[in-house]
Amino acid sequence: MALAAAAALSAAAGFSGSVHAQDKHGDFYVSARLQNAHQEVSGQQAYSPRALNITRGPSDADKFAGSLALGYRLPGDWRVEAEYVLPTDASFDTQWRFRNPANGFVGNSRNVIETRSQRLMLNAYKDFPLNRTFSLYAGLGLGLSRIEAEGYQGTMARRFESDTRNNLAWSATLGMDFRLSQRFTLGAGYRHVDLGKYRTGRNLFLDNASGSRDEQHSGRLKEQNLFVELRAGF
Repeated sequence: MALAAAAALSAAAGFSGSVHAQDKHGDFYVSARLQNAHQEVSGQQAYSPRALNITRGPSDADKFAGSLALGYRLPGDWRVEAEYVLPTDASFDTQWRFRNPANGFVGNSRNVIETRSQRLMLNAYKDFPLNRTFSLYAGLGLGLSRIEAEGYQGTMARRFESDTRNNLAWSATLGMDFRLSQRFTLGAGYRHVDLGKYRTGRNLFLDNASGSRDEQHSGRLKEQNLFVELRAGF
């Protein structure tokens, strides 16, 4: 009888230890995100000394994008991760009113800005468990973005040279998680990202009013994400 009780207690302790070990299925995890990248530009400067004002603001761009991350779970329901966001291409259509000082002509000039952005971020998240399956979280990120920008005026033949800027980028995230198993977690959320400034090179065409390369676009690139992610602990 005593031997049977001891064996039962030993088995229960082993089972409890096994569950606990499974529950702590490693502190590291990898994550893959699929997201809608809604990009917009702001703070555009006059692209030319002859530009009077903008008559049609830059269009927004919606693209699908993805990212990969390596994370680590900390005590107190905190997580930190390094994330690389894959390159996203976008274009923004604008129209400006300009004056030709040579003859006083006032007209409209269509300009298209083309960007390619990517970033490397360090993110910190705080989890708020609701139960063993569901949790909410909030996070902030800080990192580096790389934005290549070029474009054209009117037609593809009238191009702006390409230029690249490296910026300090930041993000704010709200999300929710559903725990699929001891190892896998499915998540979804919203993220706002400030990618920093972009700038095209100078105009490659010389048939403008001044006959010189004195035109260039610049502004700030921002992004909003709706994303889903799958995390795997190891």
